Amino acid sequence: MDIVVGNDSAENQVLFGRVCSNGGAQLHGKSWCFKCPSFMGLAGTSCVECLPDLLQQPGVGELCATDPCPLGERPLGSDECAPCKDRPGVFYNTSVAETRTDDDPTTWTQPSCVECPPGSSADGVAIDECFACPAGEYQNLTGQAACFA
Repeated sequence: MDIVVGNDSAENQVLFGRVCSNGGAQLHGKSWCFKCPSFMGLAGTSCVECLPDLLQQPGVGELCATDPCPLGERPLGSDECAPCKDRPGVFYNTSVAETRTDDDPTTWTQPSCVECPPGSSADGVAIDECFACPAGEYQNLTGQAACFA
């Protein structure tokens, strides 16, 4: 049984030398080349998943970008950035991205899109904090887009 990994829309190639001539990773006893999916980067002759919130750099071969998704996040295993604004009841936490380091993998476990705590809401434009409910209104649930009277 053969297992094929890679992009189903990308062209694969048989490897006749030591290096994949059109880029890509080696597979199947190093006799087959394939392009890394967009959420993976090329490390030596293998594809490895980019850190959360990072994708391949467009136009720079198969390398993971150094800049995170703009005002959003890319969960592990996903091949696209999801903007926080597309999820009502969350805010983009800029301090998460600022504290991440390659030396400490635990800094990558915190989500960039954070649910609003009770007593607040976000309508898709919040950065660094949710909006407190106005006087006379309430919200007792987390991750909500509005407060109620």
